[in-house]
Amino acid sequence: MIGKTGPAMVLIPIGHDYLALPQEQFQEALKRGRELMPNQLPNTPVHTDDRIVDAEGAAAITGVPATWFLEQARQEGIPHLRFGKYVRFRLSEALEAAMVRRGTVQLRRTA
Repeated sequence: MIGKTGPAMVLIPIGHDYLALPQEQFQEALKRGRELMPNQLPNTPVHTDDRIVDAEGAAAITGVPATWFLEQARQEGIPHLRFGKYVRFRLSEALEAAMVRRGTVQLRRTA
């Protein structure tokens, strides 16, 4: 929290940006979020793995079909990167998007 030159602020990382909210607004947003998503666990982990993967890589980790990731990217439904004809995903963003769109994703353990 930042409190030197005004009200205490809460910084929330969103991708490579930050959202700054006064403490009161943050608490109200948390309350509203719980109302909108009552079935979510309060301590659902935030994924911070920023590896860039293709649809097959995202599918191998999440158990969600690669075709779902490609279709969502085509429809601009999830964050993705385009390198010419190649579509790639930041794993952390793909996991969050899959959780929001389809419910909690069970991660597969990789060796």
